[in-house]
Amino acid sequence: MAPRARKSVSGTAAPQSLDTSVITQAVGGETEAQMQVFDQQRSMIAKLARERSEQGLSFEDLVQEGSVGLLAAMHEYAGGIADPFETYARRRVAEQMDSALQTEKAARREEEQLVADAHAFEAADLKLRRELGRAATPEEIRLQLGWTPDRLDEVASAVEDARRKHDEDLLDYLEPADVDLDGIGPENEEDGAGPEVLVQKQSEDRAEIRSHARRESDAEGEPDEGAPR
Repeated sequence: MAPRARKSVSGTAAPQSLDTSVITQAVGGETEAQMQVFDQQRSMIAKLARERSEQGLSFEDLVQEGSVGLLAAMHEYAGGIADPFETYARRRVAEQMDSALQTEKAARREEEQLVADAHAFEAADLKLRRELGRAATPEEIRLQLGWTPDRLDEVASAVEDARRKHDEDLLDYLEPADVDLDGIGPENEEDGAGPEVLVQKQSEDRAEIRSHARRESDAEGEPDEGAPR
């Protein structure tokens, strides 16, 4: 007769503990045993993900991070950890999710800072252009802002990407017949645009700068290819 599932305090069936031999095989790297561990621990991962789903990452992303943590627990448990495997796995899954949330928060702070710096860059560029009567050099902008050369390069690259993306989107939108070449002149340049146009462009540029920051962040930290999907 198959063993009955234990009942939790709430009356729902509680997951049965893993057989020691399955844990041993999973820790040893046997794929079938590891899949049994994932199946048995799925509800634990989902519970921890739901508890954190309003903190910056989606439920699905947190489940993925939890799976990475569970796989890490299996790799690390071979070292003779005193806690029962389920206890250690739960702690390791929670740590992985919390670490991912902290990384996401840091990425968002970096995005917000980059947007603010891009706004300062454009303001300094415009200010110097008016004072000097010509386009400012990157070094003049850097000195005006008090930035390091690396920060200037990073922000200038983000601003350039945003401007290029804005121009590409505009060209894709316009039909050649819609462009009045005779009407293009100093009075129609961006500085003379109405406030609604400028606000819209700034909003689009900032969105692209955020995307630029996220691409840079993603490029620096690729996901673990060994994590189950």
